[in-house]
Order: sequence, then C-alpha cells, then structure tokens
Amino acid sequence: MLLKSTLTGLMVIMSTLAQAQSSTVSADAIPVISPDTNTDTNTDKNTQAPAKTPTEVAPAASTEIAPAAQSSIETMKPTEVAPSKSWSAAISAARSNSLYNFQDGTEEASMDYSASASYQLSQMYKLGALVEYSDDLKTPEKSDFAGGALSLSRSPTPVLKDRVSLVPSMTVGFPVARVQKAASLIGSLGFGLKAVANPDYLFSKKFALAVGITASRNIHTYDTARSGAVTSQYTSTQRLELGWSFSDALSLSAQIVHYNALTYQSTLKEFIMHVQALGYVVNDHWSLALGHQYGGPAFSVWKDNQQDYNFQLTDDSASYAYGQVTYAF
Repeated sequence: MLLKSTLTGLMVIMSTLAQAQSSTVSADAIPVISPDTNTDTNTDKNTQAPAKTPTEVAPAASTEIAPAAQSSIETMKPTEVAPSKSWSAAISAARSNSLYNFQDGTEEASMDYSASASYQLSQMYKLGALVEYSDDLKTPEKSDFAGGALSLSRSPTPVLKDRVSLVPSMTVGFPVARVQKAASLIGSLGFGLKAVANPDYLFSKKFALAVGITASRNIHTYDTARSGAVTSQYTSTQRLELGWSFSDALSLSAQIVHYNALTYQSTLKEFIMHVQALGYVVNDHWSLALGHQYGGPAFSVWKDNQQDYNFQLTDDSASYAYGQVTYAF
C-alpha cells in the first residue's frame, strides 16, 4: 500500500560493490517505481523499498505497468567464466509506515511481499520474473497485488575505455492488480538503459554511481479507467543512484527518481521520489534494510500553483519509513 518496489534492488548497489570492490559494480535490476505500476525482476541478495499498491486515485501513477526501473549496480565487466548456477531466486517481506501519524486516520501502513527469480539464458542474457503483493494494514479491502513482469537483460558492456558500463534491458508487464484491470490494461512493453561508473575511476572504490532511463508503452482497451480517470499511454523514468560501502556487510544508498507520464489525451504529468536506505548483508542468503522514502508515484513534481518545485528531503504527508528482510537462494 505504501512504497512500490520501484526500488527493487536498491541496496544491491552497495551489497554487490562491498563484496566485489576489487572488480566492479553491478547494474542489473529494478523496476522502481514508475508512475505506472513498476515491476522489477532482480534476484540478487539485496534489499529494496517495499511495494506500493496501485490506487484508483492516481491512475497515471499506478494503473499501468512501467518497465523495470533498474536500480541496482551490475558487474562492470562481463565475466568470461560461466556462473556456478544458471538460476537464482529471492523472497522478501517489508513493513512500511507513514513517517508521521497525525492521529486523524490518514496514516498508511502495510506489509509488502515480493518473489523474484532469474535464469541465465546464456553468458550474455538473463531472463527474470517478479510478482509483488501488498497487504494494507489500515484498509484490508485495499490489499492487492502490486506488480508482475518478465524481463530480459543483457550483461554489462564496457565503454569509454572501461570507465562506464552500459546495461540494456526489456520488460513486459502484466496487469495483476485490480486497479490495473479496472483501467483496462492489457500489458506494457518497456526498454531501459543504465550507465554504471567503474569504481576504479572514481575517487574511491567504496563509492557507487549509476544513472538510468526507461521508456514504456502501455496498452489499454479503453483510454479511461472505470473511475473515469484518464490512463497513461507512455511513461518514462530517469534516475540517479548513489552508494557508499562502509564494509563488506554495511552500506548506504540513495536514489532520486523522476517520472513522466503522457496520457491518451496528450496530457503530460510529472512525479518525483527519492529513497535512502541503510543495508546490512548478514550472509550469502539473508540481508536487512532500513529506509526512508519521500514522494512516489502520484506525487507531483509541482505544487498546487504549478509554479513552485515540489521537492524536499522530508514531508509530513509524503514520507514513509520501512524495514525489510530478504532471503536469496
């Protein structure tokens, strides 16, 4: 109900870097959140922001499926050695809550669950799948699936003399949430490209830096939802990811995401979100995270006067805190 797993794989930015500082960073994952239901298929052992259930209130932000909004950091250089196993999977559970409780019934709280799996098709390509579910603790009848998708990603390609690695991906989204079906969503097709900086050329190998962009086409039977709201035909996300590894186990990461949505009536909408997370890798299977999110899908870039920029570090009505545990196998 709160956060969408737009940040699926947020902490892999640093967990991967911490475990392989001598090599490079990783850039393979997430579907963030996009103004339409985002769907990531990363299965690395990492932590992420919990899922935010789509709502009828802001169709542009939640009634379609956006491409995986890659938010992790991939290995900089394609390995020449075959992986030890061709598949991987992960499950996670997160408890999210409004950062502020005004005792007026507006507090939001949820338990968010996700399951993902990936299969190494070849040395260069990987197939992934993701499904998410959000249990609304305040309004149980709103509990629903939050996203579902299949993705195909390519191994990182070094450019600029190995200073940067490019990671392309393609994602097919499916309408699994009630609100998506109510919006007559048939599916979506998205493409993404992430550029990951090689830490060998940064001021410290403990630092991680990546930027990414996605674009998707949503397909609907009708251009309006049952509620009468206009749905989004095209969506795009642009993101900046930063990370710092304190040790092999402890890391800090941050992510800023900007969303665009173009409706069938050619109306352009903008949304914004930023997330900070402290992650701890317990062992090869378990990882933990504590985080904060400001904004999200349906949170406009502009204030009501449409002139002032709506970006803050925290906000009484748009800040959420979460804790998450992930098991990878």
